[in-house]
Amino acid sequence: MVALNEEKKKDYIRVGESTYFSGLFVDENRILQKNNPNLRAIDMKPFCSCCTHTFNGKIFGTE
Repeated sequence: MVALNEEKKKDYIRVGESTYFSGLFVDENRILQKNNPNLRAIDMKPFCSCCTHTFNGKIFGTE
């Protein structure tokens, strides 16, 4: 979940089949930060139509 260097940074990571979390990194002040703090559940697209998808605990893709 936490990138150890710039090349490993991702906006989000997938855990399991349908659970997503914000990608994280530690800044120069040793503070944990989101790689893309503007990314929201509404911005996400579901991987399939048969599962309930979540991003940081919020359901998405159930329109």
